[in-house]
Amino acid sequence: MKMSTLIYKIGIGIIAVLCLTACSSDDSDMDVSVVQKQFSYTMHLDDNGVFSTITTRGTASWTDNSIIYLRFLTEDNEITGKAVYSSETDTWTVTTDAELILSEEENSLTAYYFEGSQSINEEEPDVVQLTPQTGIYTSEGNYTHPSETDIYVKTKLQPLYWRMCFRGEEGQTVTLEADKNDIYYAMRYYLEYGDIEPDICDLTLTVGNSGYTPYFYGWLANMDENVLCVTTDAEYIRIINYEDLNSGNSFYCQLPTAENYEAEGWQLAE
Repeated sequence: MKMSTLIYKIGIGIIAVLCLTACSSDDSDMDVSVVQKQFSYTMHLDDNGVFSTITTRGTASWTDNSIIYLRFLTEDNEITGKAVYSSETDTWTVTTDAELILSEEENSLTAYYFEGSQSINEEEPDVVQLTPQTGIYTSEGNYTHPSETDIYVKTKLQPLYWRMCFRGEEGQTVTLEADKNDIYYAMRYYLEYGDIEPDICDLTLTVGNSGYTPYFYGWLANMDENVLCVTTDAEYIRIINYEDLNSGNSFYCQLPTAENYEAEGWQLAE
């Protein structure tokens, strides 16, 4: 389903707030529990709101239950929300934990879409767990909320980081050690704040039957340290070109071996 103009339908869904209170007694006090009230809207996406993929730079298609995480900004507050796509009705439904203020004036928003590995576990229900192999797309845009049931969004999702893979023989493995590379990955997205938390970690990839490893997504924290260090049959290093590290760029490196590393631009690490 191409993302030209997406029209959404909605119904405001309200989860009742249950608050149990009781007078204290000599025996015990009753527990107090609250179910968070949620607000639901239909989102209409402007024609400009296409999804520019990191591979084709063109308009992509949404799949059923695709999710866009949103942060609505006004002069007074910030409200986070989640938009879920239905392929059956070709609509998105947005839910928030706070009510959006009716306004025909444009307000700002930020949006995140995660492609690939992501999960939410019971221990941290307000955190989306990401991995180095999660593609991240983001945008800053505008929205209006002229009626109780509808919001209108103008935005265009773009890749946030560069991505990279390795070419080699099927079954060949490569490891990027965290303390030898200055590469950061997006590891968590906090639903409450609408923020991404970066981190470093060891990363091991295996070449598949396509002759390539899976892609990983990241950025260099220090552009002065643009040295890539990998371990295959030995430890090798090479310089990464700055132009390869722009957001949205996609590139690969040939994996080094004892026989070919110099020809492929690698050096043995000291």
